[in-house]
Amino acid sequence: MPSPALSPEGRLLEVLKLLSPVEIQNRLLSLTDREFGTTLLFLTEAERNRLLSCTSGPKQRRVVEEYHLQERRQLTYKQYEQIMDEVLQKLSGGRRDMSIRSYIRPRKPK
Repeated sequence: MPSPALSPEGRLLEVLKLLSPVEIQNRLLSLTDREFGTTLLFLTEAERNRLLSCTSGPKQRRVVEEYHLQERRQLTYKQYEQIMDEVLQKLSGGRRDMSIRSYIRPRKPK
């Protein structure tokens, strides 16, 4: 596990260095689009492109859309750190709190 002294984005990159390309793809695909989009907020363009290249075109488009939404929401760095802690726990294979997931109530059939 990476050093807690690193920034969340630094810890993310360290975790991904420990995984094989297939594991990286599988774990990134297991993230929601919102989680994945949020992880991109403080990465360089090259780092963002590298992570996005591990996913399919449709997933990339959804994640980029979510990334732009998160940019407009102007999350505080503290909020970003909390989200990243949960994402890092998931990417590291640990359990995570489901608090950042959104819930949309399904429509009742007519």
